[in-house]
Amino acid sequence: MKGFVIGVVVFLSFLLQTTILNHFAIYGVMPNLCLVIIICFSLLKGSIKGATIGIVIGFLYDIIFGNALGVTALIYFWIGYFSGMFNKKVFTSTTLTPFVFTAVATLMFNLYQLLYFYFSNYKTDTLKHFSSIVVIETIYNAVLSIFIFKIISGIIKTPNLRFMRKRRS
Repeated sequence: MKGFVIGVVVFLSFLLQTTILNHFAIYGVMPNLCLVIIICFSLLKGSIKGATIGIVIGFLYDIIFGNALGVTALIYFWIGYFSGMFNKKVFTSTTLTPFVFTAVATLMFNLYQLLYFYFSNYKTDTLKHFSSIVVIETIYNAVLSIFIFKIISGIIKTPNLRFMRKRRS
């Protein structure tokens, strides 16, 4: 059942990312909801789940929008895996944790994309890209991650309930 819920959340986040979030752009920059979802799941479930969700979302994104198959999938895979390595080492009940991890992951995602553009001889203005797009996207994703993390942790974390039998006298 939890696998089904994770699949639905991943599919809905991808659907929202590719359709509705285009209308919520700030200065032409839209949030990367898929990256936020990967960070949230990897912090809550670990590196294997984070890497798996990252590669699934990345391949979906590459199949529909990418120029080269596997580039986004590889970036999302590494981000999900490395951020999931900290799920037992950081305090995840605070709002600062997803904020910081999402900000760092957004910076790394854009850095890896710029490296890919550089090595594939794609001409881009790196300074303009970082000063106008990456800063806004980092803040946008980090703030969004606070709310998304609370929603996902509420969906995924089930309370440990122990029911005791009533003793008969």
